[in-house]
Amino acid sequence: MTNILATAEALVDNGQYRQALLLYDQLVAAYPYAAQLLRRRALARRMTEDFAGALSDLDKIILQNPDNAIAYWQRGACRAHRLSRAENIPSPRKEAELRFIVEDYQAAVQRDPTDPLIWLATIEVHLLLYDWDSAIGNYAVCQAYTKTGQLRLIRAWLGCIAMTLAGDPVETNDSVPPVSYTHLRAHETGR
Repeated sequence: MTNILATAEALVDNGQYRQALLLYDQLVAAYPYAAQLLRRRALARRMTEDFAGALSDLDKIILQNPDNAIAYWQRGACRAHRLSRAENIPSPRKEAELRFIVEDYQAAVQRDPTDPLIWLATIEVHLLLYDWDSAIGNYAVCQAYTKTGQLRLIRAWLGCIAMTLAGDPVETNDSVPPVSYTHLRAHETGR
């Protein structure tokens, strides 16, 4: 079984999701309650646009362990991916789906408040819902968890969008860049 898992992981790493899915199906048949296998199969299903199958796997994980933050996050990401592929969705249905995504991301953040990617995804969906106040609130709360320059830059960008759309002026202390541009220039030029 270890060999099958290693092969499935390698296939996922190479973007060969359909082939990986066949192996994950074998593994889940042998170990139907293994959350890690269900989660990896859900990813392969999502990437092959089998959104119903992916959501079913993630729902099973959440039923087994309601404290699994990653399962909530991936379920929200799966719903977001499905929504991005849909065409001609009436606004009320789109808004309802975005609210389900926010609920999943908020459930994930409640269970793992230190994961910056969940926070950033939550801000993004609040922006899509035109919920500037919630986006700004999440922007403020997640500051302590966005430690890398790249994550701080993304957070600043999402925060600026939310504040601009809300009509809030950019403060002077907000104009300090989250990364050192001198450092970036030195890195680019090799000096």
